[in-house]
Order: sequence, then structure tokens, then C-alpha cells
Amino acid sequence: MWYKETGQPYYRPFIVLITDGEPSPGQDIEGISKKVRQGVTDKKFIFWTMGIKGYNHSVLSKICPSTAPPLPLDGYKFSAFFTWLSNSISIINKSKDGDQVDLPPVSDWAQIKF
Repeated sequence: MWYKETGQPYYRPFIVLITDGEPSPGQDIEGISKKVRQGVTDKKFIFWTMGIKGYNHSVLSKICPSTAPPLPLDGYKFSAFFTWLSNSISIINKSKDGDQVDLPPVSDWAQIKF
């Protein structure tokens, strides 16, 4: 709020969830999903998820916005993921709200099957 009131430039925070996709007992997945999706829709934050080896894709997909489905980490390539994240943030920070941006490919760290 202070940023808007004083005219300071700011960027939406990034939330990165790295998980096995298994909720804790009693965790409200539907409630979490609604909050995440609404936050993304309202442009309050950017939300990315990464599943570690053997993650529960079905549960994690319920939480993710449809525009950013969960990506499986290839083995334990955390270093490659964080390099990608840093490069992506640099690209996004140079853009203006509403710009279409091309992020680097995720092939260095994600296990994607075509």
C-alpha cells in the first residue's frame, strides 16, 4: 500500500512452492487453492510450483493456477532451477505490467515429457 501511495515502483512478489505435493493431515487443499488462484487473478503475486521426484501431481495441480501448472524437477537440479528463476526475475523486472515476456526454457532443470 505504501508503494502505491508514494508512487514507488514495485513488483508483485514471487511465491515458489517446492514440494512432494502431499498435504499435511487436515490441510484444506480446496481453501488453499481458492486463495492461490484468487491471488494470482488479482495480481497480488506470481505463483510457481515445482514437484520433487515422486510428487503427487494430482494434488499439486489443484493448487496451481491453470496458467502455471506444476513442473517436475529433474532429479535434484535445484541449482539449475534457481539459476533459471534468477534469470526469469531479471527479465520480468525489465518489463512493464501487461507486457508479454518470454522466459528462458525450463529444459535445464525440469523433467518434461513430450
